[in-house]
Amino acid sequence: MIYKTWDIILIEFPFSDLSDKKLRPALVISNENFNKYNNLILIWIYWNIWNPNYSIELNNDDLEIWELNKTSYFRFHNIFSLDKKLIKGKIAKLKQNKLKEVKIKFSDLYFIKSLFIYFNITYANISFFWYTPLNLTWKYS
Repeated sequence: MIYKTWDIILIEFPFSDLSDKKLRPALVISNENFNKYNNLILIWIYWNIWNPNYSIELNNDDLEIWELNKTSYFRFHNIFSLDKKLIKGKIAKLKQNKLKEVKIKFSDLYFIKSLFIYFNITYANISFFWYTPLNLTWKYS
């Protein structure tokens, strides 16, 4: 199965000591071209907030299909790659209003908005926004 950007998936994630594993939700941020291969690039979704500067609240109004047991948070400091064998399936998709908030937060945390420095996220196959040098503005795609 090819997962799409902004899908919320359920993964079987092993503990760091490999003694057990736990089911956890995560947000797919890699694009469909990258997702054709073995790994996905993901952001953790937790039920507790770690740092408000690196998190966005997620509740049932933000999701299509699935319902959360309780308010959760995207933790933008936890970006990781995971083998698709550990994915149990797609459980939800973000609604447009939350998607816009996630894109803005991600760009604020991981991009340097400068005329001279432009971090090209397409290296990681994440199509987020593009830069137009003529009017010096950032546009989300």
